[in-house]
Amino acid sequence: MLNTVNEIRNFTVGILAIWILIVPAQAGVLFTNLFSFSGTNGIEPQGPLLQASDGNLYGMARETTHDKYGNGGFGFYGHGTVFRITTNGFFTTLASFAALNDTNGYGANSLAGLIEGDSGNFYGTTPWGGKFKQGTIFKVTSNGVLNFLASFAGTNGSYPQAALLRGPNNILYGTTFADGPKRIIPLETRFNYDAGKVFSINYRGEIKTLVSFNEANGSRPCNRLIQGKDGNLYGTTGSGGLQYIVPTDNGMPTGRGTVFKIAPDGAMSTLIVFNGCNGIGPSSLIQSSDGSLYGITSIGGATNTANMNESYSWEPYSGEGTVFKITPSGKFSILVLFVGANGKNPNSFILGKDGNLYGTTASTILKMTTSGKLTTLYSFTEGSGTWPNHSTLMQGADGNLYGTTSRCGKNQCGSIFRLSIEN
Repeated sequence: MLNTVNEIRNFTVGILAIWILIVPAQAGVLFTNLFSFSGTNGIEPQGPLLQASDGNLYGMARETTHDKYGNGGFGFYGHGTVFRITTNGFFTTLASFAALNDTNGYGANSLAGLIEGDSGNFYGTTPWGGKFKQGTIFKVTSNGVLNFLASFAGTNGSYPQAALLRGPNNILYGTTFADGPKRIIPLETRFNYDAGKVFSINYRGEIKTLVSFNEANGSRPCNRLIQGKDGNLYGTTGSGGLQYIVPTDNGMPTGRGTVFKIAPDGAMSTLIVFNGCNGIGPSSLIQSSDGSLYGITSIGGATNTANMNESYSWEPYSGEGTVFKITPSGKFSILVLFVGANGKNPNSFILGKDGNLYGTTASTILKMTTSGKLTTLYSFTEGSGTWPNHSTLMQGADGNLYGTTSRCGKNQCGSIFRLSIEN
């Protein structure tokens, strides 16, 4: 029976030991820990995996260290790796990023995943490093040869944290977490940085700014754009929105994030502004076959009245995150409110080949129908070999779900897992 299998297999590829743990899950569901990072080959993979045209999975780890336990500080090659892993767990480090002050322009400490471009090359972003130490866009071959594409300098954006989107005519689209027009309301110096951009870039490395955020229309986009069936780009900002014009007593804005649309002519419109009670910090966004948008907020949702009179720190929401839907006509609804017992703090979300939605929370892998029926497929525990401080999810050509966790695993440095589901 699939739900009673419990065995450990050990493989060796060159000098890399691959530790595979297969553990029980819900009946008909099999969780397999394909690989645990050791520190020297990476720590904290945070972006989603990519299944390339060769069938292998590719991704990036944020850091590396001197020893296999993640200790000893960072060496010259301490700022992340690009890796390849087969669906059976055979792992290879393809490239390493050099020190943060490296002048070759490759970048450092990626928080995103890769995309595949022409000729089998891959493209990615880093939020640090590069010529101006404000992030880069790079190209890497399937053999691990890194090539510089562009550096961010502030005027064209800073600190990209999301994967790129490959659009028509080999144009790539992305977002930067910071640097747009100055804020419309002065704040304390430590908060006085810009609000982010949406950009396009061609394979020659020429960056064009499409949208500059200004808090009123959103700020700090840190998730990947999607291209809708109508040709528009859709995305989210982690904060900002119209509520920015009503700052709190400590001077911080009250905008809780937005969902936005960018037309082919560059015109941007805001579809929804989050206010806490309908969610905070929208992230993953997907589109279903009927044109509806589905997404998650990492916290917030529902109304909190229990502590209204207790202190100035009272928050008007009580939820632990949401799943929401926006119809093509613009109608917004919350499909799932996370309250802890059914999971909390969702952090990745995809549309499965069967038409269902799959995602991860701080402690679970879940399945959800488009009407909001939620099923927990697997609950993470440290003892099962992995525990997600932050996790990602994708579906392979074989129908299995693959993902990464940024914490724990055999060596406490993060892991790569597979979840198989019987139909």
